[in-house]
Amino acid sequence: MKIALLLQHYFPYGGLQRDCFKMSLRLVAHGHDVSIAARSWEGGEPEGVTVVELGNNGLSNMAMDKRYDRDVSSWLKKEGFACVVGFSRLATAMDFYYAADPCYDVRIRRNKPFWYRFTPRYRHSYRLEKHLFSQGAKVKLLLLTAMEIPEYQRIYNTEISRMLVLPPCIQKRDLSFEGKLSLRQEVRVSEEWCDESVVLFVGSGYATKGLDRAIHACAVNQCQLYVAGAGKTHQYQALAKKLGIDDRVHFLGGRDDAWKLMVGADLLIHPARSENTGTVLLEAISAGTGVLCTDRCGFANHVDASASGCVLPSPFNQGALNTALTELLTESWEDRMKSALNYASSEDLYTGMESAVSYIDTFSRH
Repeated sequence: MKIALLLQHYFPYGGLQRDCFKMSLRLVAHGHDVSIAARSWEGGEPEGVTVVELGNNGLSNMAMDKRYDRDVSSWLKKEGFACVVGFSRLATAMDFYYAADPCYDVRIRRNKPFWYRFTPRYRHSYRLEKHLFSQGAKVKLLLLTAMEIPEYQRIYNTEISRMLVLPPCIQKRDLSFEGKLSLRQEVRVSEEWCDESVVLFVGSGYATKGLDRAIHACAVNQCQLYVAGAGKTHQYQALAKKLGIDDRVHFLGGRDDAWKLMVGADLLIHPARSENTGTVLLEAISAGTGVLCTDRCGFANHVDASASGCVLPSPFNQGALNTALTELLTESWEDRMKSALNYASSEDLYTGMESAVSYIDTFSRH
């Protein structure tokens, strides 16, 4: 079957981008003819997949979004695909939407002032979300967590039959206790982390994922903070300098070996303001490393269930984050390691992409 995947931007270090990449490969392995249409593409292309760059056309982000929507609609009509899977919210007709983002309307009402809802950007984004989630729409919704279902139903009356919740889909590592201890030592030597307490932050959306909160927490703890992820660092470097810890906050840029860094770290910190899933939480658990996060993360329940860290309740309190970090750094990382690895070996954190491809296969047979 000829299948199109729609993704506005591809870059190697984004979670949504990696999921699109993985899905394309799984679909090819299932015998499908797969194409990805993107505005822009940075990095290597998936083997056996046709990548089409439609260009960043427009004078503003919203204008480029609208132009991509029109361009991709024309491209789909010309190419004649049997199934269309969207990784971006579009007005273009799609058979499946991979819903990796939290409910937009809820996030804006929670984090923005009242007047923001009168802006063109809000109206544009709200219309797209309403188009996908309103009762009567036909697109199947591939959800990565059930956390947002009550909100979608409350706001849009979304049919439960259209919402397909997938298991997580991280890579299965099967890391043993002995393997963890050996690799941890190897990483700490290669990264020159010595005997200091190392707190790791992984992610590219610094503001949404709460990097400023992490820097404030590390300012009252004697630890080193390492930031792995592409993003604009200037304001966060300035914050670290203002707090007098610029020598303890290190920006590593985008890393292909983020999981190994997790193995070597004492703790992963992820105090997100909004996070539909938080795949890095599960990656850390599979690395045998404890996690400190907020309950805004869709996968925070796995941190609780694994007894490998701490989940901070809403509303967020910086003092509570500071205290939790202090307590976790004084506890035994070995105990968290055992809890995390036991959980990773017993829970299904791995089959989400196969489940998504199975839904698409079933659709193709009807």
